Amino acid sequence: MVQPPFEASPLAPRRSPEEQARDRDLGFGAVVSRESRQRLLNRDGSFNVARSGLGFLATFAPYHLLLTISWRGFLAVVGATYLVLNLVFAVAYVACGPDALSGAGAAMLGGRFSQAFFFSIQTFATIGYGQIAPNGLAANLVVTVEALVGLMYQALATGLLFARFTRPTAALLFSARAVVGPAERLLSMIGEWRLCFFAYAVAFLSNAALCVLLIPFWGSAGAGVALSTALVVESILLWTLTKRIMNSRFSARETHASSSADNDGSARAAIRGLAAQPAE
Repeated sequence: MVQPPFEASPLAPRRSPEEQARDRDLGFGAVVSRESRQRLLNRDGSFNVARSGLGFLATFAPYHLLLTISWRGFLAVVGATYLVLNLVFAVAYVACGPDALSGAGAAMLGGRFSQAFFFSIQTFATIGYGQIAPNGLAANLVVTVEALVGLMYQALATGLLFARFTRPTAALLFSARAVVGPAERLLSMIGEWRLCFFAYAVAFLSNAALCVLLIPFWGSAGAGVALSTALVVESILLWTLTKRIMNSRFSARETHASSSADNDGSARAAIRGLAAQPAE
């Protein structure tokens, strides 16, 4: 039984083709592999996917940007934002009038703008030395806003700093060749446990022989040298045997695959030849 196509409600908002393409789920390689022959993941582990047609606000992520930029860039952004905010509030204090700031230390800080700037820093960081105080309704309103902005800025800067320190980093290196081990387990899994026994027997016999030869002369140091040499011999034997076995297995598999492909090609050619012959 054929099901009728789903029809949305007339009251439902209609989405444009651009919005549907923007919000389409790329999946984990299924959709991308069907529509493109390119890699979904690059060799360095980054995604090879780019969304186009998005606006600046849709792609701008300040939190992610501040987490991923370098430490120099992060400190530069934090310091520049701090100075810009204090300059803005200093201009606001100056705009409140010549009597907006008063106190015993007002004359010690230079002109009106320098007084407003340093008073803004003290208010922004909740220091409050008490040498300068706001005077009038306008100046007190600016102090109220700056106190709130200062608390929010310090909270955000501290949170970003903590997030950068606690962010996990993946120390992964991609190699052109796979590293498989331990060798004795690999040999046992492919059914070559006799080679493991041979390598262990050679290492044991070399250890015993070296102990007999070195212990009478060097004592415990001779035993240590004999054990270390036996372990080196065992590692070399296991590596050599594993490499030869794996190379022979893969070469045999490739030969079998190529011969199978040739046989399939010959069979297909014979079938085509028979099909091309005219019927008697």
